[in-house]
Amino acid sequence: MSLNFLSWGDGRPLVILHGLFGSARNWKTIGKALADDYRVIAIDMPNHGSSPWQDDVSYTAMADTVGDFLQAEGLAGAPVLGHSMGGKTAMALALMQPSLVGKLFVLDIAPVTYDHENSQYIEAMEAVDLDNLSGRRDADDTLAEWVDDPNLRGFFLLNLVRDGDGFAWQINLPALKAGLSDLHGFPEFAGQSYDGRAWFVGGEKSDYILPAHHDLIVDLFPAAEFQTIVGAGHWVHAEKPPQVVAAIREFMEG
Repeated sequence: MSLNFLSWGDGRPLVILHGLFGSARNWKTIGKALADDYRVIAIDMPNHGSSPWQDDVSYTAMADTVGDFLQAEGLAGAPVLGHSMGGKTAMALALMQPSLVGKLFVLDIAPVTYDHENSQYIEAMEAVDLDNLSGRRDADDTLAEWVDDPNLRGFFLLNLVRDGDGFAWQINLPALKAGLSDLHGFPEFAGQSYDGRAWFVGGEKSDYILPAHHDLIVDLFPAAEFQTIVGAGHWVHAEKPPQVVAAIREFMEG
């Protein structure tokens, strides 16, 4: 599978894996801010953006796909940064094929099972009548019946694209819906570990990386270090881009 990606800069590589319902475009601000010193490669994950769709949305399957991409693009051994779903994929890749991950930057996610509910968001997007949609405002009106937060609706609507005379969702809603249990969880890696440098950076206002998760993280990633971005929630890179850029620079140069 050939994954779509965006790239900024020409220096040492940094590979970025976005979260659920996102795309490489979400990392444009961060990529441009780092472009003077690094080559930032933001991937459209499988079933997202302009990348192909696949039925298996498990983290082991996505890690295999990303690993194939890294080898095909000459990026084996590059640092890998992942947010949320992308962070779990990056962790799985580091544990499965450690030689492909030079060092690991995990943004606001832990290798645990969450009870966060995403099915309502998929159902909200499924409720949009694409056959009779006149524009994004109509789609937003439908989403508003399910999702109160206008910023979150705007994030989802980034996935609504023109398809001939109509519209289509660029993400594979059926596969993501069927695989939500996999996406909320994390595979078992008993007895395995990634010994490379690993940074776990969370938002102060987020509950995705908790002190209760630290022991498990250190079991899997013995060199793990922890950092908190003050004032940020789960969407750390969107809420506090200068602080995330500074953290990435420290990670890359450390």
